[in-house]
This record gives sequence, C-alpha cells and structure tokens, in this order.
Amino acid sequence: MRLIHSQHFGKYTAYAKLGSGGMAEVYAAYSKNVFGVNKRVAIKVMGSAFSQNPKLLEMFKQETQLAVHMSHNNVASAIDFGVHQDQFFSVIEYVDGYSLLEILKEANDSEGRLTTSDILYIAKEASAGLDYIHRFREPKSNKPLNIIHCDISPQNIMVSREGQIKIIDFGVAMTEDSARLRDPNQQFGKVRYMSPEQILGEAATQLSDIFAFGIVLWELVAGQRIFANHNREEILRQTIDFGTPDPREFRPETPLPLIDIIKKATARNPKDRYQKMSELHREVTILLNTSAPAYTSEDFRERLEHRIKTPLDLNITPTNETNEESLSTLPRIRDFRPIEPLIDRTIYIKPIYILLLALTIATYYLDKYNQTPSRETLSAHFVERASRYLNTGRLRPKPPPDEMPTSKVPPMNSILQRIQIHTTPDGAQVWIDGQPTDLKTPTTAAFEGKKTQTLMLRLSGYRDVHVPITKDVTKVDIRLLPLGQ
Repeated sequence: MRLIHSQHFGKYTAYAKLGSGGMAEVYAAYSKNVFGVNKRVAIKVMGSAFSQNPKLLEMFKQETQLAVHMSHNNVASAIDFGVHQDQFFSVIEYVDGYSLLEILKEANDSEGRLTTSDILYIAKEASAGLDYIHRFREPKSNKPLNIIHCDISPQNIMVSREGQIKIIDFGVAMTEDSARLRDPNQQFGKVRYMSPEQILGEAATQLSDIFAFGIVLWELVAGQRIFANHNREEILRQTIDFGTPDPREFRPETPLPLIDIIKKATARNPKDRYQKMSELHREVTILLNTSAPAYTSEDFRERLEHRIKTPLDLNITPTNETNEESLSTLPRIRDFRPIEPLIDRTIYIKPIYILLLALTIATYYLDKYNQTPSRETLSAHFVERASRYLNTGRLRPKPPPDEMPTSKVPPMNSILQRIQIHTTPDGAQVWIDGQPTDLKTPTTAAFEGKKTQTLMLRLSGYRDVHVPITKDVTKVDIRLLPLGQ
C-alpha cells in the first residue's frame, strides 16, 4: 500500500493506493460522520478512458448494483456509488488483510505452508461465499439472477486479519440478462483460471466459476501457481487439453478425498464437474469436520499470524489530524482529471494509417515513373485491417469534403469510402457483411470502395434492414419498420 496526497470523493477521502486492475484503481479511504468518527472503506475508481466506453461503464455500474444488495459473511459488500469529476467510483467494504495470493507467497517464503486443515477452512468459507453469489436473487422480484463471477482467482479472495474469507471484485461479473451486453468474441478474467470451454470460445457459466475455484484449491494444496513457468500460449494449450496435475507431487500427505474434490471441480467436461457450488461446499465442509472437528476461525487466525512473518502493512489508521500538510512529503500519484469531450482529446494515430499513407505515396511515385502497379496488387489484408479499425468506434474520422483537390495521388476513398448512416429512430446497430460493429446510428462507417458489401441495421423491436453498398452509395437514410408491420 502506498500513501498518496489525499483525494476527495464527496464525503470520502482517499489516502492510500491499494492497487489497480484492468479498468479501475482501488484506494484506501475513510468517511467522517457528524461526530468526527472515521470509518475506513475502499474506493474503486474507474479510469477516465474506460468511463467513455458504454459497455465497460455498464459493467462497472452492474458490479455495484449487484454487490450493494448482497449480505454474506464471505462476500465483500458495496456501500455507495457516485461520480467525481466525471469519474465513476464505488465505495466497497474494506477488508483489512491480504489476498489469498499474498498469503500463499508469504507462507512459501517463510517455509510455513498452510496445513490441510487451513486449506479446507479457506475452501469451506470461500465456497460458501461463491455459492451465495450463484444463488443470489433480484431483491424486488425474487427472480434468480444466475450470477457468474467470471474472475475467481487468489487475487480476488481476501483473508482478513481476523481470519475471515471474503470474495471481492465483481468488475466482470454478469447475469443471464446482462450477458447480451458482452462482446461474444471477448473473454474476461485471468487466462490461468479460465475453463477449457471458455478458451474454446464458449460462453462462461457458473460451471466455469467452479473450474476456476478448483484451480485455486489446487494451488493452495500444491503451494504454487498452476502452469507456473508457462507463457500465455502454453497455458491456453495446456488448458484446452486439460488434465489436473496431481498435487501430491508437491504435497504427498494430501488426503485422497481432497484430491477427488479438486479433480471433480476441474474436470475438462463441464458435465463431469460439480453442477452447483453448494455440492463442493458440502464436501469440503464434511471433510474438514471429519478430519479436524475442533477447527475454528480462531485456529486459522492464530496459525495465520505464526505463518506469515511479514507484518500486514494495511494497519495505517486515518486520524482526525490527517490532512494535506501531513502528507506533503509522500510520493504523489496522478491527479484525477475530469473526462474531456472526445473532440478535445489528443487522437492517437494507429500504425495502420501510417502504413496506408506510405502505400499511397509509393503508388504516386511509381505512377510518376510509369511503373504503376495494378490496383489488385494492393494487399486486401491492408484494406480489411483499415476498415476494421475505422469501424471500431474508437476513432471516427470526419466524412471527406465534397470536392477533393486535383492530384495524381489516389484519393483515400479509392480504397475506403465513408458513408453517413441515419435511421429513424436512432440507435440501430450497424452490421457489415454479417459482422457486428461498435457503431450505432447516426454514424459514419467505412466500406471497401471496390466491391459490394451488405449493410444491416438492427434495432430491438424493429425489422432488420439489409442495404447493398456499392461504390456509388454516399449516404443511407432508412426509416425502420416496427415488428408486425
């Protein structure tokens, strides 16, 4: 944890950075009530760049909406949600302790490995929290939400100073209803804990969470990361052809029932795994009660103190005297900046545009010396790459002017043509040749100028519209018809 110059988020004051993830940073903070009493919390701040992505913003909001209604001893709850200088943040329960990954590292460094009873206790508590998440119902309708955490890993299982086990981070969690917001070609979570079916492109399910939990349990027993010395490609290949390594190679005394639990949780075929987290929770609870019936959270807390030699560094307690002056000598982090309009931001020129410019200049000089190659010699790879980048929605160039200066340099729209697309009503998703884009009407899309492509406009509650795009088309203006008409 690194102390920072204090930052204010409404009634909350952040005073130390705890870490950062894929799209957010987490800070230790405190709130002060009318009696001047400080309550420690954690604040998760979404980065400015990610706050402009509607899908990521929706995921961030969903995380808070899910966690704020949850109440379980083994799940970190959300407290509040707000906006600071156009940056979205959530206030979550502060867990005073270590992540399970840090526990494993400290235990191995000090040669004080977790006992089988310690491991079973962690598995019992964490599986109870994950089972609660999987069974959680919508508070008003009591409808099962079928939540999938999607990022179960040692980093997201916290161990408090008092021996409590809590599941954290719902940043990529989803329900059956929210799954439609996801890009079907994009996977979330850490590759080391992804199930074989996820890596093969199938959608994540609660059985994927069970697989990831089984990998975490394997690492607790073995005392090391699975596929520890493998790169990303090797991990993907090993997971697709997955067979659970025997953790007794690293811990020969591991009881056979625990080995069976791990193998069943990490079965390659989802049908061979536990079908509910409650089934795994029941088996580890029975095994703990039969092998160590007197084991309690107090035993775990005491053993944790003896095995982790490095003292916890999260014991900095904010006081009423905490102020800017007392923190002035500490390293400063970047300031929180408000989100600026997209048109005012510096645009990063992607390498593909530089390459296309180089090709255009080369074509001009070859033409000048009567060595002009045929248009067919220009690689279709570059055209396809440029079209895909232009249609990502991250950089939308302005339409070309009506009149282009006379020049021997082939105009840009000889390779790509930009077409303005309007629909009534707005908000239709743009598909090109059967592939979805991130664009919604009204917008400008890029098409290949030398072949006919198919534009499809799709809006919920309205008929799909298919429009052939030829080189003569410059603008599309469509009135969508409701279903049933």
